[in-house]
Amino acid sequence: MDFSEGILPFADYPNELIIGQDARRCFPELIGAEERLNLIMQGQDLSFEVKGICRSLEKKNRLYFDLYTNPIKTEACLEKQLIFFLEDITEKMLLQQQLKQQTNETNILINSVAGYRNYLNRIIAAMGDALLVTSNSGIIETINQATESLLGYSVEEISGKHISQFIKSTDFLPQDHQLCLLSESEHLQNIESVCYTKNQEEIFVAFSCSAIKSEVEGLYNFIYVGRDITERKRAELELRRQNRRSQLLATIALKIRQSLQIEEILQTTVNEVRSLLQVDRVLILRVFPDGTGSAVVTESVVSHLPSLLNRQFLPEVFPVEYHQMYRKGRIQAIEALENAQISPCHAQFLEDLGIQSKLVVPIIYADELWGLLIAHQCNSQRIWDNFEIELLQQLANQAAITISQSQLLQAVQESEKQFRQLTENINEVFWLFDPEKDQVLYISSAYEKLWGYHRESLYKHPQSWLDAVYQDDRDRVIAAVEKSHQCQDFFNQEYRIIGADGFLRWIWGREFPIHNERGEIYRIAGIAENITDRKQAEEEINKSLEQEKELNELKSSFISMVSHEFRTPLSTILLSSELLQNYSHKWDQTKKNKAFKRIHSSVKTMSKLLEDVLVIGKSEAGKQEFNPVLLNPILFCEELVSEIQLTIALTHKINFVTKGDGNNAYLDEKLLRQILNNLMTNAVKYSSPSSTVHLLCDCQEEIVVFEVRDEGIGIPLEDQKHLFETFHRASNVGQIPGTGLGLAIVKQSVDLHQGEINIQSQVGAGTTFIVKLPTNCQQQAEAITLAQGYAQ
Repeated sequence: MDFSEGILPFADYPNELIIGQDARRCFPELIGAEERLNLIMQGQDLSFEVKGICRSLEKKNRLYFDLYTNPIKTEACLEKQLIFFLEDITEKMLLQQQLKQQTNETNILINSVAGYRNYLNRIIAAMGDALLVTSNSGIIETINQATESLLGYSVEEISGKHISQFIKSTDFLPQDHQLCLLSESEHLQNIESVCYTKNQEEIFVAFSCSAIKSEVEGLYNFIYVGRDITERKRAELELRRQNRRSQLLATIALKIRQSLQIEEILQTTVNEVRSLLQVDRVLILRVFPDGTGSAVVTESVVSHLPSLLNRQFLPEVFPVEYHQMYRKGRIQAIEALENAQISPCHAQFLEDLGIQSKLVVPIIYADELWGLLIAHQCNSQRIWDNFEIELLQQLANQAAITISQSQLLQAVQESEKQFRQLTENINEVFWLFDPEKDQVLYISSAYEKLWGYHRESLYKHPQSWLDAVYQDDRDRVIAAVEKSHQCQDFFNQEYRIIGADGFLRWIWGREFPIHNERGEIYRIAGIAENITDRKQAEEEINKSLEQEKELNELKSSFISMVSHEFRTPLSTILLSSELLQNYSHKWDQTKKNKAFKRIHSSVKTMSKLLEDVLVIGKSEAGKQEFNPVLLNPILFCEELVSEIQLTIALTHKINFVTKGDGNNAYLDEKLLRQILNNLMTNAVKYSSPSSTVHLLCDCQEEIVVFEVRDEGIGIPLEDQKHLFETFHRASNVGQIPGTGLGLAIVKQSVDLHQGEINIQSQVGAGTTFIVKLPTNCQQQAEAITLAQGYAQ
């Protein structure tokens, strides 16, 4: 009958909404509702209502509305009519739908978080490494089962306590400085620390430390993941002790060879043992040959304890039956006096000296008990381990060797003295001199064999033997002779002479005073012996010791360099692979490629390092091959420059200049690549970006000259003389990475070519390396091969 314009958006077919037209055409919700509407017209029902009707519009996705009706009666028509109302509830319906969706999502998120927490808790509980989470101030908030097992504390015992109560290190606790380091760093901090368990057992733990922001602004939580490395640390300690023991034994053995001074060797023994074992006192007790007692002959003791040096002990303290047990090799290790099986007199003696533990090892010489090597612990009781017992046994054996050789030397010297006084048929020169008359009284015939001059010349001119003394030693020898003749300091010198046959010999000359019945020196006896063989042997020994020292230094440098240089690429590979394993499903291809690139770069770095080490190893062992072939140096350099330019991209420019016609030369291609590649890459590495690296190849008739010049940091003058030594790096390289092997390889490669390398450098102004290689290396290679064959 009638409608308002506002009803059009709600109609199913708005164009057919016409007065007189059936309303059900536009509002299909009315179909089937005729009976209900009649009841409303008759007053038997209150209203007709349909909620949440949905229409699809062209400009809107959905339109929601409520439809309801009421009967009305107008003055124009006495019959009842129905008026329909339509209310737009689209916004309310959309809000309800959005709220429902958000409610569902929230429920899903809550369930997901609960599941994730449960999953995370199970992971933490299953971790093999200890986990501690602390607050900003270091208060422990969370630990896992592995932490309980490691430290022996329960969750209740450790929660709420400060971490410093369990980790005995202040280096990385969350104080101001450490808080700044951890909170601003994107990387973990790896620190090794000493911890103590609930049973007060000392353990070593390697911690990885990191910080995460807490819910409170400006505060952090700190995470410590620790792994027990006690066994590794103890193995390292044992290895250091073994090395120290080997060094100690080598030192004593060397002193035996050098001096045979028994007092000095025994004193070194007790000093080193006390330092190595960290005990309070180490002494050597000399047992009297008749077994009636003993005395301390050598001692090393801490400053606050009394000295026992030269103190004698009565038989009651060291009875004869002890002698027999020790002569059979008995070792006594007393860890606590109350448990020791010793006599009451002996126990009281140890208690009076404040000794709580001691270790005794016999020194056996000629199947007899010469003495005892003893270690005392006074400040506490001590358990002696096998290492300490074996060390004292070995040192006791060394002491026995020292005693044997020292006594043998004394016997030999005494025999020599008696023999030389009785006969002149010996190799040593013997003479008697009157200092008052400045006259030679007697000279043995050995002088003529050693000096090559007739001994009668000395009777006429007593100082004529000095004419044969080597020029560099003459002033020193003359000064010593003058002191000896004035009885100030008797002659004892090693010097060189040039004999009549023109050969150089080493002489050891000594003089001894002879006193008269009034105690006055009235004669001087002298001995001169040829020690050339001994000097040559000493020189060889010193060379061997120096080579051994250099080898040990090289080994230490190599281990330090490899552990340092391998750590960074290995850490990069490990971290990148773990990230790929755990997050590759979340990463796009760019991130993955970046991780793969880091791994590839690290592997390449390690491969280069291994290659350099192998080259150095071959060179040190004399196994580096030298295989020259016919090649064109200019073409070789062009290819190498192209390769290097590709690797450095646009960071640097390479200026390649040639001279000559590039005649073919015999050069080892592999070694030449090592020379130029190391020099060029160093030039790039130690010069600023966008600078130019210059390469000159000058092909001359008999040599090829390669010149590599950069505009970099330069090399300090004091470093230039060590530049080609293995593992040496200049003092101004700063954080620029390197191993110190590149220039050593260059020098060895140049030497194999029998060429030469020179350097011109100024700090801040750049460096120039000039390499000159002969072009006839084929002949040199044949000569080297022939020489190696003779050597084999």
